[in-house]
Amino acid sequence: MTTLCKTKIDGSFVCMLANGAAMMVAHYLLPQPKDRGWVGEDNEMKQRKQAKERKKARRKEKITPLFTKDQLANLTPDKLRLTCIGAYILFTAFCSLILIKNDWFNYWNILLILIASSFIGLGFMRTVNTPSWSVGLHWVIGLFFCLSLNTIFHWWNIVDYSFTFMLSISYLIITLLFLPLALGSAIVAITILIILYPIY
Repeated sequence: MTTLCKTKIDGSFVCMLANGAAMMVAHYLLPQPKDRGWVGEDNEMKQRKQAKERKKARRKEKITPLFTKDQLANLTPDKLRLTCIGAYILFTAFCSLILIKNDWFNYWNILLILIASSFIGLGFMRTVNTPSWSVGLHWVIGLFFCLSLNTIFHWWNIVDYSFTFMLSISYLIITLLFLPLALGSAIVAITILIILYPIY
């Protein structure tokens, strides 16, 4: 006489788990025919996906950098121009340190002296291997900071009217002379509009 051993485990549940595991293995590990398995994309879904990709590509085309490397390379100054502009900014920064005794101006002028020194150093130590576009980028950012932003800073923290006026005139003229006409004119126009508020 045989005795059956009864357990509390439901055999149907174990079979269901085994069957599910076998189906998962068969579906993901074994090669499937192209017309079987998951339902593929229909034509309408493909068209929507293509339209979305086209919109994304158009957005990328619109988001262009302000200057390309070729444009920056064309803006690259020669060594003499770099050295002369650096020396002039250095001279005006020292004059500002001497004439305007103010802590804010001292910190600001020290920053200008560092940028002017980098101009002079780049003018003397620039080699053939130095990428032209990197020199052009340094030139444009440095001029914008030392000329346009410096003019705005002086008018918004004005101490000496005559010195600030003469400094602004010289800086804006240099901006027009040493940058392309369109770019220089835009920078000068924006600078004048910003400094009109503290003047009036």
